[in-house]
Amino acid sequence: MIQIKKISNINSESNKCKRLSVQISLTGLSFLISCANTNRIEWKARERWLYSLASPEELLERTIRVLENSTLDLKQIDEVKLYYHTPLYTLVPRKIWSNTNPSAYLQYTLKTLPNDFVANESILNDSIKLVYIPFVNLNNYFFEKFGSFHYYHALGPWIEYCSEIANKTTSVFANFTSKQLDLLVYKDGKLYLANSFEYHTPEDIVYYTLFIYEQLNLDPETIPIYLSGSIDKTNPTYLALYTYIRHVDFITTQNLRIAQFDEEESHKDLLLKLGL
Repeated sequence: MIQIKKISNINSESNKCKRLSVQISLTGLSFLISCANTNRIEWKARERWLYSLASPEELLERTIRVLENSTLDLKQIDEVKLYYHTPLYTLVPRKIWSNTNPSAYLQYTLKTLPNDFVANESILNDSIKLVYIPFVNLNNYFFEKFGSFHYYHALGPWIEYCSEIANKTTSVFANFTSKQLDLLVYKDGKLYLANSFEYHTPEDIVYYTLFIYEQLNLDPETIPIYLSGSIDKTNPTYLALYTYIRHVDFITTQNLRIAQFDEEESHKDLLLKLGL
C-alpha cells in the first residue's frame, strides 16, 4: 500500500534547492522531499508490503512506480541521497580492515554471490567500517534519472547518532520497521554490538532483545533501551518490552534538524530524518 502526503506546495516559487531522500528496505520504501534552505518537509511517501522482496528487480519496479506515477516535477530535485536499510551488512574494526577483498568480511554472516557489489563507509571517526551490499540496478536508475547522487547504508547515521546519545554510558537502542528490528549496544559509550533481525510477532522482538541483554550481561533493571521507528506506547511490542525491561523510552530527537513531521511522533522515521 502506498501512502503519500503532500505537506506544502512543492511547485511554489520557492522550488529551488529540493532534496530527495529515499530509504530502501526489503519490506518497504520511504521518500522525503525537503527544502535545503528551510529544512521544511514538502512531500512524503511510503510503501509497505507484507513480505520481503525476493529480487532487486522487483524492488526497482516498485521504486520507479512511486516516483514516476507521482505528480512531482523531478527536475526540481537538486540533491539525492539513497539509504539502504537492509540486513545485508556487517561492521569491521578499522584495525583489521583491508581494501583488498571487502566481500570476505561478509562471507560468514551473509550469503553473497560472485556478482554482488560490496560497498563500505567509515563511521565513528573512522574506527569502524560499515560493509554492505547496495543494489546496482537501483544505483543505475538513480544515476540515469538524477545524475550525481550519494548512497549510504541507513544504519551508519543511526549508529553515529546513538553514539552521541550514549555518551559514556551503557545503553541499548532499538529501531523498528514493519518487519526488521535493528539493535545497538553501547558499553561505556563504545559500540559493542550491532545486529538486525527479521521479526513477525512482539514475542520475537522480546526474545531477541532479552537474549542480547543476557548474553552481554546487561541488567534489564538498570540498563535502558531507547526506541525509534514504527512503534508507540499503544503498540503491543512496547508493552511487551516494558514487562521485562525497567527503563523503556523513546530516543531523544531535539538535536535533529527536522525532528517532527506535522503531528507525527518525533521518534518515528528516525533513520530517514537522520539523512536530511
